[in-house]
Amino acid sequence: MTPEPPAPTPRRKRRFLRWLGVLLLGYFAYAAWKEYDYRAAVKEAQALGWQVRTSSPFEYIKKDWHAAITLETWMQARRTLEIEGQQDFFSQQHLILRLNPQQIGITKHHGPLDLSVLKHLPDLRLLQIMNCPEMTDANMDQIQELTTLRMLIIVSCPRLTHVNLFSRLEKLEWLRLWDVPFIPQSDIDAFKAAHPNTHLDTNP
Repeated sequence: MTPEPPAPTPRRKRRFLRWLGVLLLGYFAYAAWKEYDYRAAVKEAQALGWQVRTSSPFEYIKKDWHAAITLETWMQARRTLEIEGQQDFFSQQHLILRLNPQQIGITKHHGPLDLSVLKHLPDLRLLQIMNCPEMTDANMDQIQELTTLRMLIIVSCPRLTHVNLFSRLEKLEWLRLWDVPFIPQSDIDAFKAAHPNTHLDTNP
């Protein structure tokens, strides 16, 4: 018969519990710091005129306590950032990274558009760009780096002349292209062929 391993000594148990306490304390301290930093970032963003919205799973649970026992509820937290009418939002890269939004809306941006900072957002799921006359095909190349995107909405960006195949956007579920008249039909057909599982919504 194989002898049973010796039971841990009280000293080893105390050492294990001590290290476990240190790890838990460090985790909660880090979580508290992240929450404090996020709230500070929200205030900085609001001072710039940005709109920041955060929804919590607890909002759904308050309406129906049964929601607490479903995984979907805990996946519904959303951090949304909306930037309207500003020319240099990309100069606030560090602030955008601290906010780490899951959804971003950029509206009425005048001047060159730089979307390169967005590729450092690990949780970005939705990007909406509306009424940005200086958005170019180079920005479409930058969008290809946003590999976590589920939805991409582009409205009234007349300088666009092609739709990249977005080969890296394997998780893209929805692409909306409204009022982008110079994208040829051949590009749209090529996108459909390369992404049969992505819903393509063009001008109604």
